[in-house]
Amino acid sequence: MLAENMAGGVPILIRSYEALENEGPRCTIKEAARATTATPGLFKPVTIIDQGLQLSYVDAGFGTNNPTACMLAEAERVFPDRGVSTIISIGSGRLSSVGISQYSSARRLGLKLLTDGERVAQELARRFQNTTNLYFRFNVEQGLQRIGPGSWDRMGDIIGHTRQYIQTSDTHEKLTRAIKSISNHVEAGVPTSQLNGTLAASENLQPLKESPSPSPVFTGRVDALAQMCNSIFDGSGARRVFVLHGLGGSGKTQIALKFVDMYKERFSNVFYIDASSSTTIRAGLKHVALAKRYGSTSDDTIAWLTGCSENWLIVYNNADDAKLDIQSYIPPCSHGNIIITTRNKNAVVHAQGTQSCYQVSGMLPSDAKELLLKTAHITADEGMEEVAAKVAKELGYLALAVVHAGAYICVHECTLLDYLTMYQDYRLKLLEEYRNLVQKIDDYDETIYTTWRVSYQKLRPNTVLLLQILAFIHHEGITEETFRRANQKFINPKSMEFTLVQAATSDEALNRFMLEFRTDQSSWYRPSFLNAISDARSYSLIEYNSTNESYSIHPLVHSWIHTTVEDIGSMSKRAATLLALSIDRNQDFRDVEFRSTLVSHVNALSPELRSQPSFARQFSFVYFESGQWEMAEKLQELVVESDRHTLGDNDLMTLTDMHELAMIYQVNGRFKDAEALQTHVVESRAHLLGASHEETTRALAYLSITYQYQCRYQEAEAIQLKVLEEAKRLLGPEARETLMTMHALATSYSIQGRLSEAVALQTHVLATETKTLGPKHPTTLMTLFNLVSHHKDLGNLELAERLITRYIDSYTKLFGKYHPDTLKATDLLAQIYFGQNRIHEAEHLQRETLEFLERTLGNKHMLTLTTKGNLGSTYLTRGRLSEAETIILGVYEARKELLAKEHSDNLSSIINLAALYREQGRVGDAEHMMREELDFRLNVSSNKAPATTWILINNLANLYALQGRCQEAAVMQEKVVSLQMTVFGAQHPKTVSSVRTLAEMQWNLKKARWSKLAYPALSLLVVVLASLVFRMFAL
Repeated sequence: MLAENMAGGVPILIRSYEALENEGPRCTIKEAARATTATPGLFKPVTIIDQGLQLSYVDAGFGTNNPTACMLAEAERVFPDRGVSTIISIGSGRLSSVGISQYSSARRLGLKLLTDGERVAQELARRFQNTTNLYFRFNVEQGLQRIGPGSWDRMGDIIGHTRQYIQTSDTHEKLTRAIKSISNHVEAGVPTSQLNGTLAASENLQPLKESPSPSPVFTGRVDALAQMCNSIFDGSGARRVFVLHGLGGSGKTQIALKFVDMYKERFSNVFYIDASSSTTIRAGLKHVALAKRYGSTSDDTIAWLTGCSENWLIVYNNADDAKLDIQSYIPPCSHGNIIITTRNKNAVVHAQGTQSCYQVSGMLPSDAKELLLKTAHITADEGMEEVAAKVAKELGYLALAVVHAGAYICVHECTLLDYLTMYQDYRLKLLEEYRNLVQKIDDYDETIYTTWRVSYQKLRPNTVLLLQILAFIHHEGITEETFRRANQKFINPKSMEFTLVQAATSDEALNRFMLEFRTDQSSWYRPSFLNAISDARSYSLIEYNSTNESYSIHPLVHSWIHTTVEDIGSMSKRAATLLALSIDRNQDFRDVEFRSTLVSHVNALSPELRSQPSFARQFSFVYFESGQWEMAEKLQELVVESDRHTLGDNDLMTLTDMHELAMIYQVNGRFKDAEALQTHVVESRAHLLGASHEETTRALAYLSITYQYQCRYQEAEAIQLKVLEEAKRLLGPEARETLMTMHALATSYSIQGRLSEAVALQTHVLATETKTLGPKHPTTLMTLFNLVSHHKDLGNLELAERLITRYIDSYTKLFGKYHPDTLKATDLLAQIYFGQNRIHEAEHLQRETLEFLERTLGNKHMLTLTTKGNLGSTYLTRGRLSEAETIILGVYEARKELLAKEHSDNLSSIINLAALYREQGRVGDAEHMMREELDFRLNVSSNKAPATTWILINNLANLYALQGRCQEAAVMQEKVVSLQMTVFGAQHPKTVSSVRTLAEMQWNLKKARWSKLAYPALSLLVVVLASLVFRMFAL
C-alpha cells in the first residue's frame, strides 16, 4: 500500500500481466519483493518510480496480511468465465506474545498482523463451509513461538515445528485431500463469480445452466441460420456437428443462441457449455450430470449422451483455445447434435453433415445498419439511414462493434453524425468506452479489443511480427507470393536492389523473421510460412480467400494490431522493404499479374516512405503499370533527381531511371520532356555502350514512339526501320523490342493510309506475342487493341467488336475497369457501336468512360480529350447542338493549348467544330476553318496524314454540294476517292460509297451542262416551228 495512505488500508496489487483496470506500478521483481516486505515499524518504505511519478510503498500487512480474499477477487476479474477447483491458504504460523516479549513495538505489530490474518481465514472458512475439497487452510501452530524478528538464524526450529504440524492426523488427512483435489482439478470447478459470497451446499451449488436468450437486438444472419437448419434437420437422424467459426466479436455466439431460441422445441434437451477450456467444459458437463442425476462427473454426462437415443443438442460455446481437444467431449455415438462456436478455423475438422460449417464475418451492410439504428433507438429516415450506413461501414460491419456503437449513441444521446466524427478521430478509444457504460445491451462485458487481445497474447512471436508488418499494408489481397519474392531478393538481389537488401539485412528483427521462412539452402520454406498463417487463423485474426488465393484481415483488427506496435517507424519501413523487394521488372505474365495486386498495398504506405528513392523506384513502376500515371511520374522524378545528385547524369543507373521517366512522360502527354530525356539516354548509351548495343537500340525504339505521338511520322518510320533490323540482329525476331518496333511501324503505316500493310504486320506481331507472352499479357493486348482499331477503320465492325470485347474482359481482370487502357478500349467499343448505328449504346459508353477518365487522369489528358471529342460528335449526330457545342469547343481550345498545330488530334477537333458550324447554319465559318486547315496540311505541315486528311476534304466536298457549288464539290470528291483508294482500297465500303457519290456528282454536272446547251437550241426550234405554223395559217 502507499506509505502516505496507510490509514485507508487499500492494498495495491503489483502484477506481472496487463490489467483491465486499476493497474499497479510497473516495476522490477526486485522492487516488488522489497515493497511487499517493507513492514511498517521494522523497515523503511520502498520508493518506486512509475511513469515519471515517485511513490513510496510499504507492506500491506495491516488489513490484508492474509491476501486470499484479494486473490479471489482478482481471479474473478481476470478469469470471469473460469472455474476454481482448489484454494489453498498457507499461514505464517500462530504468533504468541511470549515469543516477542522483548520487543514492545514489535509485539503490538505482530499481534495486529496475527489478528488480521486469522480474521480473513475465519471469514473464508465460513464462506466455504458448505463445500468439500475446495478450501484448505494450513497454519503451523508453533511456528513463531519464542522466535523474534531478529532470529533469522533459527531456521532449524521453524522447520522442526512445521514437520511436527504436518505429522498430526488432522493435518495429514487434510493435506491428502488437498493433493487429490489438485490432481483431479478437471473434475471440479466453482465459477470464479461465485467465490466472493457464501456458497450453497454442494448438491445445489451448480444447477443446470440453461441456454441464454439471444440479444434483444439480434438482427439478420438469415443465411447462417438457414444453413444451420438445413444441416441439422436434414432428416437423416445421424449425428450432426455444426461449426460456427470466425473472428471474436463477429456474432458467433448470438447466432447459436438465436438458433436454439428458434428451434429448442425440436430437441429433447439443450445443454449450453462454456468451452473456453477443458476445465470449463468438464465443469459444465459435471453440472449436467449432477442436475440431471446422471452421475457426478463429466464422463458420466458423456456416457449418458452416448447411450441416450433422444434428439439432444449440446452448444459448446467459445471453444477458442487452439490447444483444446474438443473431439474428446463429443459423445462417441451416431446420434445427437452439437454446435461449436470458435475462433479457431481449424475446428472445422470436427464438422459432420452437409454444409456443416459456416464462417461468421461481417454482417450484410443492410443488417448492420438496421442493428445500429435498433441499438441506438433511432427511428430511421432517409437521412439517418445514409449516416447509419456510413457508421456501419466504418465499423467493418462487425456485429459487436456495431452493438457497442449503438449503445454509446443511445446512452450519450449523441447523433449518428457526431459519433461518426468522433469515431474517425478516436476510433480505438471510442469502442473501448462500452466497458464504462452502466446500462448495457446484454451481460457480455468484454469490448471488442479485449476479445482480440486475449487471442493475440497466445500467438507465437514470429506470427505477431507477421501481423504487425501486415498492419502497415492493405488489409485485403495479402499473398504469400509477396514474401516468397522478397525472400529471393534477400539471397540474390539485382543491382538496383542492393540498397534495399542492405537495409533489410541490417534490421536484425526483419532478418530473423525472414530466416524463419528459408531452408538451410536459403530457398523458400513454405511450411514455415503456412505455420505462421495457421497460428493467426487459429484465432480468426486472418482469413483466407480461396478464389484469389489471398489473405485478409478485418479492418478493425488491422487497425487494432497497428496500436500494438511500439516502433511504428521501423515496422512500417519493414513492410515497405518487403513490398519493394517483391517487385521486379520481368515481363512474364505471372510477374505482371503479381505486380497488379500490389497497388493497394503501396497506397497504404505513408507518402514519406513511398518517396524515399530506393522505394520510389520500385513503387513508381507498379503505379505506371496500373495506370496511376500521375503518381508514377511524381515518384520517378524523385528517383531521377536523386540519381543526378548522387551518381551523375551519365551513370547507367541514372540513364535507366531516365528511360522509365520518359515512358511515363509519354503516357502523360509530356512529349517534349519525353523526347529530351530519351535523346539524352540514346546519346549517353551510345557513348558508354556503343551505338549498336541492345540498350541503345531499346532507347532509340522508344524515341521513335515519342516521334509518333508528336506526329513526326517520317522521322519515326526511319528510326523504326533501322531499329527493327538492329533488334532482329541483336535480340532476335521474337524479342520484346523487335515486336514492339514492328508494332510501332504498323502504327506508322496506318497513319500513312497503308492499312493493309498495318493489319498484316500487327497480325504477325499478335501471333508471335500470343505464343511467347500469352494471350492475356498486356503487351499482347496492346497489339490486339491496335489491330481492332485498324479493323474498325477498314469497316470490319463485327470482327472489331468481338476482338475489343475480348480485350476489355482480359484487361479488366488484370488491372480493373478503371485502368486508362481499359477505358481507352471502352471508348473504342463506343466508336464501333457508332459505326454500327447503335448511337444510344455508344453515347452511354462514352459518358461512362469520360466520367472515369476525368476522375483518374484529369480534364486535359489526351485520352480524356479523345473520349470527350467522340461524345461531342455523338451529340452532334443526335441533333443535341447545345451540348455538342460545349464539348467540341472545350476540346478544341484544350488541344490548341496542349498540342502542336500539326498534331492529328487538332485536325479531329477542327473537323468536329466545322461540322457543328454547318449544323448551326454557319456555313461560311465552317468553310473558312476547313479551307485554312487543308491549306496548312497540304502546303505547310509535315503531317499530311491521309488517313485523317480525307475526312477534312470529304466534309468540304459535302459543304460545297450543300451550297450548290457542284464543280468544286466534284473536284474535292475526286481527291477523297483518291485518298480512300490509298488508305482503304477499292473494295472498302467508304471507298465504294465515295465513288458512288462522285459518280452522282459527275452525272449531275453532265445534266447541268446538257441543260445549258440544249436550252438555246430548243428555243430556236420553238421559234422556227412557230413561224412555220403561222405561215401555214396565213396561206
